[in-house]
Amino acid sequence: MTDNTLDRSRVAGSLYGLLVGDALAMPSHWFYSPEKLRADYGDISGMVAPRPTHAESMVQGMSYTGTWDILHDKARYYTGHQSNTGEGLSQAEKDARRDDHGNYVGHTPDDRVHYHATLKAGQNTANGCLTRLAMRYLAEANEDGDGYDPDEHLRRLQDYMLAPPEPDNDQQLINHNDVYLDVYLRGFFTNASQGKSLRDCALTQRDSWSIGSLDGVVLAIPTIAAYAHEADWYVVGRAVEHHMLTHRSVTVTASLAVLVPLLLSLYRGTDLRTTLDEYMSKMRPPKITGRALADSYVNHHGPGNIPPNEKWRQHMELDDSETTRDLVHRMLDWDDQDVAGFRDRECSRLSTACYCEHALTTVLYLAYKYAEDPEMALLQNVRIGGHSTARGAVLGAILGAAHGVNAVPFVGELCAKESIDQEIAALISTIPSRRKSNLRPYKRDHHHNTATYVSGGCGAQKTDLGRMDPILITVLRDVLGVEISPLTNNVAAALSMVLYFKIAIEAVTWFRLRYSTSLYSKQLLHITLASSIIFWSLFDDSHWSWRLNTLLPSVMMARYIYKGAILKDPEDLEVLTLSRTSSPSDLLFGSLQFAAVLVWLGLYQFRTAEAAIIIAALGVGDGIAPMVGHWYGRHDYQMPLASQKTMEGSVVGVFLGTVVGCYLYMYLLGIPLLPLRIVLAYGGIAAVVEGTAPGNLDNLTVPIAIHFSLDKVQEWLPA
Repeated sequence: MTDNTLDRSRVAGSLYGLLVGDALAMPSHWFYSPEKLRADYGDISGMVAPRPTHAESMVQGMSYTGTWDILHDKARYYTGHQSNTGEGLSQAEKDARRDDHGNYVGHTPDDRVHYHATLKAGQNTANGCLTRLAMRYLAEANEDGDGYDPDEHLRRLQDYMLAPPEPDNDQQLINHNDVYLDVYLRGFFTNASQGKSLRDCALTQRDSWSIGSLDGVVLAIPTIAAYAHEADWYVVGRAVEHHMLTHRSVTVTASLAVLVPLLLSLYRGTDLRTTLDEYMSKMRPPKITGRALADSYVNHHGPGNIPPNEKWRQHMELDDSETTRDLVHRMLDWDDQDVAGFRDRECSRLSTACYCEHALTTVLYLAYKYAEDPEMALLQNVRIGGHSTARGAVLGAILGAAHGVNAVPFVGELCAKESIDQEIAALISTIPSRRKSNLRPYKRDHHHNTATYVSGGCGAQKTDLGRMDPILITVLRDVLGVEISPLTNNVAAALSMVLYFKIAIEAVTWFRLRYSTSLYSKQLLHITLASSIIFWSLFDDSHWSWRLNTLLPSVMMARYIYKGAILKDPEDLEVLTLSRTSSPSDLLFGSLQFAAVLVWLGLYQFRTAEAAIIIAALGVGDGIAPMVGHWYGRHDYQMPLASQKTMEGSVVGVFLGTVVGCYLYMYLLGIPLLPLRIVLAYGGIAAVVEGTAPGNLDNLTVPIAIHFSLDKVQEWLPA
């Protein structure tokens, strides 16, 4: 992984996605019945505030026996009701006070407190707040290098949980102000209040089955982001170290063994579905179905009454008859509630409970099914109910890593957005950028529009140069306070290219008429069309419409074909400007070829160093060579099948023009600069190929030669 450049927008996207997925699902959390969820909230389509009560809440059946005050003013809800507290009640009255798991909670559905009754719309749960606490600590600890200290992190966790809540603190920086605290927190601080070292306070899945919860995975995601520049196996180690502070769980560790490399692959720019298939093929789904798990809870009057060995097997036995990939593909046409549910459906394959083996599989299913629609994926996660906050956090992290920060929905609805922006930016700023100096130029991953470049013998490095906000979006948003969509931005960028070239055509035509020469006019137009790639930096490639960068060269291709092959007017001003012989057919050679190359580069080498080199060779090098030869040429030469050239034009024009143009375009496009010897090699290739190209084919032979020489140049000129 250290040999791979990260897309920081994807890393940031995974953190925003985590917090969005948690906050969006907060009101619906632990509604195992989608019908009851819809009865209270309708069809949720954004972030809303929770109602005071929750028909399926178990909070009043929970308890905390520690002496450290982590419940504060919420302690009144943790009454720890057991069935023996219902003396004097009939069996029917007792049953009415049981939750859907069969646990006795001592309250009827209309009198049960909501898990997050004290939170506002867009706020994060206690677990979501603890991921933010980790982000803040990691940003501070790693400011000058790796400074993460698990003991210091636990001390900050202690301070945060012991701080009295401030209900009006929307930013949740001092305390989470949440009602519901997971059993891992209550167990941790019970042990801590008994004098145990904080390192020794975490509960184990062997002793407490619910420790195998997806929440342990969620808490480790900031660590994955903070160390995403390191080797995959080391990042797994760091994530495991972090989750073991609070969740000593086999299934949490197993889940991170999949999630860590999956996220790291997405940070590098891989395609979401392809990556999911790769890692799901290494997994097996849980053997027990969601419905069977729910029935076992009810039959035993709560999961705590299931014999320990049987409970352990429920979570550890897998179905070896198919991979998780096979299962997910088989379920893609199913109703989502048949895929994951609790007791509303007869045959839900997976459970919507918190357990990793079910919850992570459900997350991967939703990520795969709704890969191109992050908003729908997150909303469907909410609508199927259950432990939707942790699932939403992991799902949001995956989708944010796949699509980048600009594609994460509902970010503007986060209650603490201002603080979250600062926290994520601070953490991202500490991630080192590891780029080797022996890189060959970028190529493009066409599955997900990301740039790739390979270092000799060291594997592939990828970066996505288009995920951060483009200039137009940034200026309108930050300076004028105007929000525009990526589509609007890209249409404006494409039209700017057309307007730029239209102005250039008018200027060059005036020049052609005034000085009655096509030499300079043709070459000036050549250079102008090539330099239109500087507008690429305006495009937002998080949206398909980035391909509108090919609008200008596509229009020019159509014009050249029409005027050169159909109209055939030798007096046409464009013919006189662009042709060497005043023949309309000239447009069908160099000019048409050049426009076609621009279309190819715009679609397949968008914002890559390869594109910068090719355009430098064609636009700058080949563009100024005839003028240099005309002015200063003293030494003519002519290769077989090629037209006459001058040494001055080839050396000063093509060779040096390519070198200078290459650095100019890479700088303007924000592409890491290549070593001088590499660029000199490409300048030499361009000069030789241009000087020996048959007839009017240099606009084809030069890009072809550069394209196919990339590996060889890297091989011949190692760092």
